[in-house]
Amino acid sequence: MKALHYLPLRRSEAGVALLISIFVLMLISVMALSLILASGTETALAGNYRSSANVYYAALAGLEEGRGRLLPKNPDYLGANIPQPFPLNQVLYILNPAPGKAASSPLGGAYYPDKEYCSEFAQTCGGVQVKTANSVSPVAGLPPALYKWVRINAVTEASLNLDVNGDGFKDPNTAL
Repeated sequence: MKALHYLPLRRSEAGVALLISIFVLMLISVMALSLILASGTETALAGNYRSSANVYYAALAGLEEGRGRLLPKNPDYLGANIPQPFPLNQVLYILNPAPGKAASSPLGGAYYPDKEYCSEFAQTCGGVQVKTANSVSPVAGLPPALYKWVRINAVTEASLNLDVNGDGFKDPNTAL
């Protein structure tokens, strides 16, 4: 008797399960990578928000100290440093230097320079008289505020970019 050898029939679905499982694995990998990327983005956004909130509250602390020290009933009143009326070519800075840094005037100082004054007051930038006062912000054992300086000066229509008296001209030489 003759032995018949039959070749197994190839089925057209052979390997489809492998392809489907590779596709599903690739889909899961893409989803995992997108979740990792989203997590990194959320962390960066939270860091940016924290940083901007710190800057906002440091600036607010500086403004509040300056505002409070302009009140005559404040024990640290700045009245001796502020002539009435406040001249246009005079600037008063309340300084709050970082630990280990020397207090220096922000106009021409090495640390945290005031780069905006000359753009706002170009006509008085060269002959400005600078006075400084030190911050007294630490209260009841709290750490000092993080601002570096507060500028107090007279303003003009040109520096405010506003025509206050309605004459059609933003006067750069008259203090308001």
